[in-house]
Amino acid sequence: MYRFTALALPLALLPGMAQAHVTVSPGESTPGKAETYTFNVPTEGKSPTTAVELDVPPEMTIISVRGPESGYTLTKSADRIVGITWRVNIPPGGGQQLVLVARNPTEPSFGVQWKVHQRFADGTSADWVDPPPARPAPRTRILPK
Repeated sequence: MYRFTALALPLALLPGMAQAHVTVSPGESTPGKAETYTFNVPTEGKSPTTAVELDVPPEMTIISVRGPESGYTLTKSADRIVGITWRVNIPPGGGQQLVLVARNPTEPSFGVQWKVHQRFADGTSADWVDPPPARPAPRTRILPK
């Protein structure tokens, strides 16, 4: 029984470990600034990434979005952009950068949380949204001027 348990545990952890972290840069900015944010999205599993969905943090105001040739869709609530879905084709072992310009909040913040949902061709997804057991969401610290 112990032998089976010792072998089963590492195998159970593999699906969660198969995906790399989605990151955002810069990791720090200043209050009120119009900042260009770049999201680095890798595909480390066996299935290509087909879409990347971003829940726009409520304290951020999107000014513009740059997308891959395959395009993107904006989700709005009233006049505010609350979500972005980029259509992508990121093969296993590859990566892509997705870019937007946003106005930072006017007050410093320990960490603006960018919730990202990565969708794969096989129907699975990786949600970079925190808290555990979810994967860590990319964050930007808004530092005092």
